[in-house]
Amino acid sequence: MTAVWTFGDSITAGTWLADPGTQSWPSRLDALLGDGVQVRNLGVGGQAVAYADPGGKRMDAWVLESLAAVPAVERPAVVLFAGGLNDMIRNTDVGPTRQAIFELGNRIASWYPTVRFLVMTITPYRSDAGYAVPLSERRATLNAWIRAQYGPAGQLVDTGDLLTAGATYADVRYFLDHLHPDEEGTAILAHGVHDQLKEKGLPCP
Repeated sequence: MTAVWTFGDSITAGTWLADPGTQSWPSRLDALLGDGVQVRNLGVGGQAVAYADPGGKRMDAWVLESLAAVPAVERPAVVLFAGGLNDMIRNTDVGPTRQAIFELGNRIASWYPTVRFLVMTITPYRSDAGYAVPLSERRATLNAWIRAQYGPAGQLVDTGDLLTAGATYADVRYFLDHLHPDEEGTAILAHGVHDQLKEKGLPCP
């Protein structure tokens, strides 16, 4: 059984969905990949990459802790990393988030060379949210860096514009609120991730 672990915030966890166990994008991805692949959802609502959540944990630390907690034979073939949305809310400077993602990727490559680290661009904010303009600008800056940093290395899963209206704000047809995709939105995300994994030949049962 090939394992794919997904890390992220409430978008990955499936916050506000009626049944995250079947409606979150990782759950839908699991169904799309079929037999021989198991997708594990390790998303934590409210978690940021470079800043501690209310429980005192950063997403980069959570990834490393999770990998260290299992023997080598139980580690995933692929880590899908979808962090950064909450960072944009907490700080005007995307620099610490970029650095944290970069250092996390280097540590995984050094400590867990059999694990493929893939970075996802982050989803949009809805335009009717009062703070959407500055957050959208930060999001665009972070996503541009992710594409430039991880695209050439084959480590990019580019889902950032799948749920946008005009490639800037969230398309209201696919969202429950100003942040969280609805069932149709998570289905679009899952298919986007699935197609890009297949293009890379990953995962391979």
